Amino acid sequence: MLLLISLILLVLLIYLAVKTPGIALIASVISTAFLFASALYIEDVPGLIAAPLILLVTLITIISENRRRELDQWPQRCAKPLLIFFVIVAMVILSASFGIVMFYFGFLLILMTIAFVAVLSTSRLSITSEVVATLAACTRQNMPLATAVEFASDRSKTEQSRTLRRISKWLSEGYSVTDSIKHGFARCPGYVLSMISAAEPINQLPQMLASLQQDLAEKAAQSRRLQPIHPLYPAMLLVIIFFILSGLMYFVIPKFSEVLKDFSIQMPKATVILFQIIRPAWDSKIVPVVLIAAATAAMIAIRVRFRPRRPQRPYLLSRLGDFLKWHLPFLHFFEFNQSMVRILEVLRLSLRAGQTIDSAVSATLSLDVNQVMRNRLRCWLTSIQTGQDIADSVRKCSLGKPLAWAMSDTVKLTNTLTLLETVESHYRTSYNYKLNLARFIFWPMLIVAIGVMVGLAVYAIFIPIVTILSHLAGMYPS
Repeated sequence: MLLLISLILLVLLIYLAVKTPGIALIASVISTAFLFASALYIEDVPGLIAAPLILLVTLITIISENRRRELDQWPQRCAKPLLIFFVIVAMVILSASFGIVMFYFGFLLILMTIAFVAVLSTSRLSITSEVVATLAACTRQNMPLATAVEFASDRSKTEQSRTLRRISKWLSEGYSVTDSIKHGFARCPGYVLSMISAAEPINQLPQMLASLQQDLAEKAAQSRRLQPIHPLYPAMLLVIIFFILSGLMYFVIPKFSEVLKDFSIQMPKATVILFQIIRPAWDSKIVPVVLIAAATAAMIAIRVRFRPRRPQRPYLLSRLGDFLKWHLPFLHFFEFNQSMVRILEVLRLSLRAGQTIDSAVSATLSLDVNQVMRNRLRCWLTSIQTGQDIADSVRKCSLGKPLAWAMSDTVKLTNTLTLLETVESHYRTSYNYKLNLARFIFWPMLIVAIGVMVGLAVYAIFIPIVTILSHLAGMYPS
């Protein structure tokens, strides 16, 4: 009876999640609590299983509902952290109930999550490229932008077409291109939106869209390029090795230890060391805690990755991430160069449009750059407004000697635009060169280190077998 009630509630809540997500969210929490308490009272096992599933399915339906995605309603915002909390609690309960078997299931769940995130990342990049390319083409046509975007959407049922139709609807209501993208394409990456918002007020939107189209095309080509070593390969290899070793240390090595003890032979030193490393980790419950913490961190990272950044009002996690990326030795170089590429592009377009230097610097404050770099831009703008020399203020605010050279008083405006383009190309080339250099040096060293670890683990596992066989061969000589 309780199972039938659960099925009826599930169908009703799915319908409400599509039509009225707010009512569905509140009703699902109350219904789940009531059903779980009732099933616990009458000791109905199917009811105990069905009650959490009702909440899980309802939350997933609310989150995946995209017909009102551009409105960013509160049910979707509340359902996401609630789903994360639900998954963490479920993993803790199942881990406590099933032990190591549950961790193998959790590992498979991690693989599925990685695949899901990869698909979402590729989908967002594809939609962003399509939207930017369509807007770039429409701005070059001699017709209203809203009408051109509506015609370009071709009325198909793909996600790209639906996104373009939503943007066209907001454009037809008189909103700017930036606001239309913000409402019609909520998943638009923050740096794309910030570049468009910086170029639109200075009437340089076609040039900025063309530049973004080229950058996104390069990213898409990079993602499709065959990579000899996937970035996640070393981490996944270590996790797989750890789980295999855990199983062997729990079920196989103790048997070898008993056999060697019967023969009055000591366990090989390598096996003892490996056993002393892995077995206490499981017995002290450190590994489950670490895995749960890693799962929580992964969920937060996924949330941060797909949540658009707010350059003017950054989130707490965004500020923390910017601080770490700026002050860590290896990441500082890439963060500085990436920020300078975006800043120089907006400066060049602003000066080409006839803007004054303080207006051009003010336009860069809307970009999605590191918060430390944003503070330096504010310092530069304040110095210019107080009448200080432009090049000297660049040096004082630590914005790099190449930019100070390009903004020197001895350079004419026409040459300044050329020099800014040269400096932008310098930072872009330096970023790509150091990134490729790090890949070519770091990945081989990491693979060699992993190979050494795997070799030592294999040696520690198989040396007891060799020891037993050698002892038996000595007992029964041929």
